[in-house]
Amino acid sequence: MRKLLFILIIMLLGTACKKAFVPSGALADQNKYLVIDGVINSGSDSTFIKLSRTKKFDTTIVVNVETGAKLAIESDASASYPLSEISPGTYAAAPFNLDPSHKYRLDIKTLDGKQYLS
Repeated sequence: MRKLLFILIIMLLGTACKKAFVPSGALADQNKYLVIDGVINSGSDSTFIKLSRTKKFDTTIVVNVETGAKLAIESDASASYPLSEISPGTYAAAPFNLDPSHKYRLDIKTLDGKQYLS
């Protein structure tokens, strides 16, 4: 009986202390910032890049993927290696075996015409 009473008291205290979470900053923002998730693999492994957009905290969308973008890895020696969209928001390329003596960046052109360079 004492255990049951103890459990009931804990449950009441736990529910009485809840208050609504009101996000601030980027979580409450209406802007949809581009999120780039991935790494350029320079060796014998494939490269995978996932693109998505931030969303307002209280929406029901789980992941807001960025489809239809054009991605390429560019070198400081003017070489370009395109990535293909293999599933919505996921872009990939076969192994590049990139020369480590050069610098590389990711060039992203979204469907709405905006360009991002990393």
